[in-house]
Amino acid sequence: EVQRRLLPDAPPRAECVEFAAASVPARRIGGDYYDFVELGDGRFGIALADVSGKGVAAALIMSVVQASLRIISSDGDVAPPRLVALISQFVYRSTPASKYATFFYAQLDLQHRQLRSVNAGHNAPYLLRAGRQSTAGSAPSEIEELSVGGTVVGMFPEMEYEEATVELCPGDVLLA
Repeated sequence: EVQRRLLPDAPPRAECVEFAAASVPARRIGGDYYDFVELGDGRFGIALADVSGKGVAAALIMSVVQASLRIISSDGDVAPPRLVALISQFVYRSTPASKYATFFYAQLDLQHRQLRSVNAGHNAPYLLRAGRQSTAGSAPSEIEELSVGGTVVGMFPEMEYEEATVELCPGDVLLA
């Protein structure tokens, strides 16, 4: 129950985007995490993490990731690479040397139809591009892996991360 409270009750609502999420832990307690953060000005943060290990220890580290994300993103204007680097520092200082988390973070800007993302060692989410119309009919959908970023969070005291920016079109789907 305590761990379930760290996850959002429901995805946010917005006019031109639909959010959905679910978490089905392999055991009763674990280190899987997802979150949505409203950043203002039609922007949303989307986070996904998986802490190394299982059980209560992983769940406690997951709570560090959640608290770090909420504190750092409360400013609203933190660039994704900086946000992930700060989370990595928090996790590094708060956990044993052998613990880390994979982490994916994206900022969705509805006004500009952009997705800025950083992948810190997580399984690459997929951006499924909606098929585009051509004179010969509809083109097949494209699939992009969102793998730009860096290494896992919490393993090293100082890390730098790269970000990728993609333009979004109606019908595109982010699958993480």
